[in-house]
Amino acid sequence: MRDLAVAIDNTLRSVLTQEHKTHALELDEAAKGQLCSDAAKIISEGLNVNIPVELIIGERSRAIVFFGIKEAYVYRDWQQAIGDLLLVDLVGAPRRFDVRGYDRFETLFLDSHESEETSFRWIRRLDAVFAGLEPDKDDVFDARRDQLKRVLEASLRLQEVLEKKINQYSKLTARVI
Repeated sequence: MRDLAVAIDNTLRSVLTQEHKTHALELDEAAKGQLCSDAAKIISEGLNVNIPVELIIGERSRAIVFFGIKEAYVYRDWQQAIGDLLLVDLVGAPRRFDVRGYDRFETLFLDSHESEETSFRWIRRLDAVFAGLEPDKDDVFDARRDQLKRVLEASLRLQEVLEKKINQYSKLTARVI
């Protein structure tokens, strides 16, 4: 199952990169349809089951929401890890700090490779987690693979809990209506 989740996550990242988007909800309808079809194909082949096209079409909007939820929580996990860079001092406001949004963070990340500024060292450290990583290769001298597996497993557990909560909420809403 973990391999399927990784394959679907890679597909999501590929589509987002191709479409120059940061979130599944930002995709146009054609890209959303393609993402859902690709994910269904991965599941079909991985579990040797047939997923009807009608089901893929009918559940597309719900699937896109789930893709977005996972992305948001993974982002928040990394946001916390490099919070010093993301926190912005506020002057003359009731709060002392604000948090940079994902768009600004991504711009900082992309600019960090060309800058010698010390404030970018945290981004370069985060980038080093992924640089040269071979996810299919066991290496007793490289703990990054296991670290990322644990992050993925935690994300999957969180996604399962959120799916249960969404289902509970959907059933409650249906009863109220």
